[in-house]
Amino acid sequence: MPHVLIVTDSGAAFPDRAALGLGNLTIIPNRVTLHERTGYEGTDFTARELWEVARTQHGALQFAAPSAQEYYRLFQAGAAQFDAILSIHTSAQMSASFANAQRAAERLAGSCPIALIDSRTMSVSQGLVVQAAVAASRTRRGCSPSTTSNRPRRCWRTTC
Repeated sequence: MPHVLIVTDSGAAFPDRAALGLGNLTIIPNRVTLHERTGYEGTDFTARELWEVARTQHGALQFAAPSAQEYYRLFQAGAAQFDAILSIHTSAQMSASFANAQRAAERLAGSCPIALIDSRTMSVSQGLVVQAAVAASRTRRGCSPSTTSNRPRRCWRTTC
């Protein structure tokens, strides 16, 4: 089992999602409101459906980042199964995902090393960063618990 859990929000898009093999990657979905219907990106709304609505109905979609409580539950479960967590988020300038994950990680301080990265991007660019982190974690190069907890920037440079 890989020793680092990689977490990202559904703002990340992957050119070849099947190539990821999802063993140590968890994608936490954004909440989506379309008119009166609310659900989760990727489960209740497909990417194709959201793209079509965005293209034809300007302003019809509203996205909300995963909450701090959702991140807390995910990080807590991950801490029980992994040595460390690396969480890569949609740009903090575009989403509350990073801030919410930061609040959750603070609540778990001391239980498991958790490194948070503001990708400063979204979509495929964010997905490529996540793919690189997943690949690095599987080769046991890149993020180890010590680099994750003590030097997140070093971890960032190593995985990308």
